[in-house]
Amino acid sequence: MDLTFGFQAGGFKVAVAHKLKFSRHKAIGNVGPGFWFDISNDEMEVANCFAADNKAFGGVMNEISYRIHIHDSVFVNNKGGGVLIAESPGALIERNIMISNEDGVNFRDMPRSTAKVTIVGGRSVRGEKTAVWNHDEVVRNNVFFNNTRAQVSFGINGINANRQVPKRLLGSKALVKSAALTDETRLAQEYMDKMAVSGQGPLHLELLNFVINGNVYWGGDNVPLMRWGNLLTYQNLADLRAGAGFEKDGVVLDPQFADWKNLDLRVPADSPLLKMGCYPKGEVPGVRLGTIGR
Repeated sequence: MDLTFGFQAGGFKVAVAHKLKFSRHKAIGNVGPGFWFDISNDEMEVANCFAADNKAFGGVMNEISYRIHIHDSVFVNNKGGGVLIAESPGALIERNIMISNEDGVNFRDMPRSTAKVTIVGGRSVRGEKTAVWNHDEVVRNNVFFNNTRAQVSFGINGINANRQVPKRLLGSKALVKSAALTDETRLAQEYMDKMAVSGQGPLHLELLNFVINGNVYWGGDNVPLMRWGNLLTYQNLADLRAGAGFEKDGVVLDPQFADWKNLDLRVPADSPLLKMGCYPKGEVPGVRLGTIGR
């Protein structure tokens, strides 16, 4: 494994921040994430941005943080995902185009903890550390095009990370088993015990309030729409709707970009992407958007 990239690398790293917005920013070819929000951030925003060819952990990575709004942006050929949500609740991901990333959106889930930030006297102040994991996430009205591993991926790695799988998989022998408790895994276990719904057992996907709906998918027969590690994949919308309850309004169709390899992402004037609200609003630097023939 090449460890010369990734950790402490990226286009930037933001920590312990509140209500910070990046608009019309480009992050290209970094040896980590393009945009890295790490540790106790809240109410972050990435708007009309472009991230491409970043070598690890996604075009945007939100890690052990809280709410982030990622919208009207384009992510191309990023390792780890166009967007990687890592142990961070409250993401809203909408009207983005994800092309040829390892995953379109990747939800990583490991036993992690961080402090909640409050604003006191105009300054960010960290409170008591507590466990964090992915929940209350919304992925809507995006275009997932030719992402190579899955269009949406749920990671399963580490103690307690099995909470992202559908309930019926909790008894699978392939799931990761518990290991010796560290301080972080102890926090995670204690908090999960408190949050478990009476009579329904441990946390699992159906209790985490994920909304994934109204997206456009195109990736061929060999790349699943969604995957849970090596345990479960969905190749078509009918099975996905029946098995996971996602994508009541999603569609599989070719977006018909003018020349996506050269970042000309214009679409026909009558494109379903426009009618569904699945196309970025405004301009994105380095990318040609709009309609063909206008």
